[in-house]
Amino acid sequence: MASITRGDRGRIGFLLPADGLTDDEYWSCLPDGVALLAARYVVAGGLSLEELESDTDTGPILDAVELVRQAQADVAALADCAGAVVGGLDYERDLVDRVAAKLGRPATSTPRAIAAALHALGARRIVLAAPYLDVVVEKFAGFLAGFGIETLESKAIAFAAETEIAELGPERWRAVAKEVDRTEADAIVLGGGGIRAAAALEATERDLGKPVVAAPAALIWHASRLAGADATRSGLGRLFSECGASPAGPAAAGTGGRRMTRRRIFTGGAFEDIAGYARAVVDGEWIFVSGTTGYDYATGEIADDPVEQTRQCFRNISWALGEAGASLDDVVRVVAYVAEPESFSDIAKVFGEHFADIRPANTTVISRLVSPEMKIEIEVTARRRPAT
Repeated sequence: MASITRGDRGRIGFLLPADGLTDDEYWSCLPDGVALLAARYVVAGGLSLEELESDTDTGPILDAVELVRQAQADVAALADCAGAVVGGLDYERDLVDRVAAKLGRPATSTPRAIAAALHALGARRIVLAAPYLDVVVEKFAGFLAGFGIETLESKAIAFAAETEIAELGPERWRAVAKEVDRTEADAIVLGGGGIRAAAALEATERDLGKPVVAAPAALIWHASRLAGADATRSGLGRLFSECGASPAGPAAAGTGGRRMTRRRIFTGGAFEDIAGYARAVVDGEWIFVSGTTGYDYATGEIADDPVEQTRQCFRNISWALGEAGASLDDVVRVVAYVAEPESFSDIAKVFGEHFADIRPANTTVISRLVSPEMKIEIEVTARRRPAT
């Protein structure tokens, strides 16, 4: 059997703040054959809300992307967890899209990876502990809510600097997980890109009888899967042992390509089970997103305004494409069903905001929808572009 060396099965372009001190934690989570190509960028270096907000400047991050692009990374992994949650959902989505566009490959962030891990584990109600101020942990919970994850309880453990976080060992985070756990929680999330918890994940899961998702491990897991690598590993808990198989099939060793197999993306909504469909299906380089309405997946609510429904449709579609390692930039065909002809001109402007520079093929049909509160339904087809 041929030996497996780092990079044969995938290369992760690892983008991290210059004050990150736990590179070894990420290395310890790497699946066989996956390489970590690190590029650092300058940040304020503190953990106050003001300092974290200043770290949302995208310029240094996008500059770092060029370094991993030249190293032929298969995926970009944004390690700054606090910056992403403080910036908020729209900021994070825009940043991930811009990073992916510059790299020409998929991208993910730490909080996005955590949400993907929870969906893979079937966990929708969690408890959260993170090494940040209360206000930042609240924003963290709000971020996860945007992905349909309910935080039952949270614990903020405030530190002044990353050096202090790095000094806490895995057993301390094992104890924190026990402190914050609630019986009705499906899983425990240990947030923070600078924590060291991987070595205690299996023991913590044995203690509590449920999955434990640690931020650094989740980022490596999600990035590996987006790169097409099998993330299955022992010693890192249920996320890696039960959900490690690559959604895209294993990478073709030495070629940078991937043998793609079909996979499905779900929001966890009950109607997907009732009607027997997936939010999206990925088949090779093609992504087919089901007809999507303006419901907010986190709250189950829908606005009355057709324009706002259209904006929510695009948020939902962007999420599904992101889970497939793509973005709206990859859309090649759109079909829209509009319930009220008089709203078409206003709705069309929202399409223009998202597609003015992309110009996919488009068909719009005036049609009644399943429920009277639905004013629009949009389905898209996308094709992931090869790296250049």
